[in-house]
Amino acid sequence: EGDPSAQPPGYWGNEDKGRDLRIFLKSQAYTLQWGRYSRVELAIGREIKPEYGLTPNKRPRVPIRGNPTWREGRRGELQITYDELTDEFGAYQSVVVDAPPTPGRGDGEAAALDIGVINLVACATTEGSQFLYDGGVPWEQFEATTDTISEAQSKLPEGQYVSKRIRRLYRHRSARRDHSVDALLRDLIERLTEAGVRTIYVGDLTNVIQRTRLKRTNRKLTEFWAHRRFTDRLADLCEEHGIALLEVSEFESSQECPDCGAVAATDRNRERLTCPCGYDGHADLTAARTLLDRERADRPRLMAQPVRFNWDNHRWRSTTDAPAWANPNEQRTNP
Repeated sequence: EGDPSAQPPGYWGNEDKGRDLRIFLKSQAYTLQWGRYSRVELAIGREIKPEYGLTPNKRPRVPIRGNPTWREGRRGELQITYDELTDEFGAYQSVVVDAPPTPGRGDGEAAALDIGVINLVACATTEGSQFLYDGGVPWEQFEATTDTISEAQSKLPEGQYVSKRIRRLYRHRSARRDHSVDALLRDLIERLTEAGVRTIYVGDLTNVIQRTRLKRTNRKLTEFWAHRRFTDRLADLCEEHGIALLEVSEFESSQECPDCGAVAATDRNRERLTCPCGYDGHADLTAARTLLDRERADRPRLMAQPVRFNWDNHRWRSTTDAPAWANPNEQRTNP
């Protein structure tokens, strides 16, 4: 009372996609205990403690589930949410940790990423590795949920456009897409860190997206391909692992021949890029290799056979996780 910064719990979101009730607690207003009986203790006013059977020196304790990402560091604000669609409570805690030293440009190995909607990421590194993450399965899942949403909307009474089920479907569609992308980036960054990569170059895609007359294509570009969220998450993971992330121009990178440098003479047919000089390679991997060539004076070593990763609803599989006979989701692709 009397504190203008104090705010009661409030609703976030909108009626169409669902709302959730949120309250924010400063670091002094709660304590967390992790263990067999994990719990959070909340600070509340003395005036309302008798309503909950609490003595003046006791705090309400609430059991919690989950595993903290950061066990060390200074605790920050705690956000508690109530989701009216799922009838569940959730909590998010900010933690202040010391930032890892940011490496200088050119330190250690480097990698370049070509980001897209068909292949979500094509990666080439100076130590010779190439990775290709296929976006086919996440896109098919996204479209399947879109069809379910359309069917549910067609059954609504006249004049009604949303329902609780439709809001849940929208949320499910976004959550499943985000899960696959988060798993992809975590898998990629861990592989690059293990390979000694200290700098990542990623193409600047500002003003690249152009709408078309095809509704399906527009949905793929503007709804499925959440580019800003992708790059923000990539930046967070790079900071967490002490990797420098640099945006660079990708102008004509997917059309430039890495062997002779020709642009106008090359021919791109879907995923293939060919050149009269004899080059024949995967267009997205070629773009990543070209970005790397432009930014690093030390030309990449002879590239290893690239690996294509497919999403299996839980993780992006590879032979480093399981033997080839037990891993049907990994495919080798020509360089």
